[in-house]
Amino acid sequence: MKILIISSDPVGKQMAGLGIRNYQIASELAEKIKNSEVTLAVPNEPNLMEEKFQIKQYKNNFSKFFLIRQHDLIISQGFGLAGIAFYF
Repeated sequence: MKILIISSDPVGKQMAGLGIRNYQIASELAEKIKNSEVTLAVPNEPNLMEEKFQIKQYKNNFSKFFLIRQHDLIISQGFGLAGIAFYF
């Protein structure tokens, strides 16, 4: 199963609020759900190296939509999916 967590807040060496929460969700899912591919989508250039899951940057709604189409399960909080309905 391919799981995508969309963070509307930056994730990196300095994080706050939703960024921390989404990073922890990705980490726990990657650890607990064996044989899954977990990706954390972030609005900033990733500056963390993570072995349990991938961290990918989205630059706009189209690149976010492209990531969504590649996954089976999408998790988003806050405004992570704002503006995406146009592409469906």
